[in-house]
Amino acid sequence: MRRFLALTCVLANVLLAGCGSDSSTAPTPASLVGTWNLSTVNGRSLPFAIPSETGSTVELFGEQLRFDDATFQRETTLRFTEAPFLRSFSDAGSYTLTATGATLTYPYTVGTATFSASTLTIVLEGLQSTTLVYHRQ
Repeated sequence: MRRFLALTCVLANVLLAGCGSDSSTAPTPASLVGTWNLSTVNGRSLPFAIPSETGSTVELFGEQLRFDDATFQRETTLRFTEAPFLRSFSDAGSYTLTATGATLTYPYTVGTATFSASTLTIVLEGLQSTTLVYHRQ
């Protein structure tokens, strides 16, 4: 009887150890896919003044990222205040998911992203670290 009880306890432990949550906390492409609008740069609201060596003022007026399963499109709108007008620029990049977010590869830089259902935060690498916060559209 003792042997049967010991075997039952061992089997119960093995079975219970196998029970757990099947839900993954790692990001999935589906959790990033969609349209995201830029709301702040380094904690400041838009428009964001971009430092210029020429003395003219350029402001980041808006930006939108659209993600699909492996790539993203970026539409950036700048405002030039010397001769006031808006100009939009488009480019594209790719991303790979990591255990905690994503690595974004832009044409000229790399960014590290973390995101939730409604907020996407990207830190761009470079001489000066830039933090961009987007909200899902």
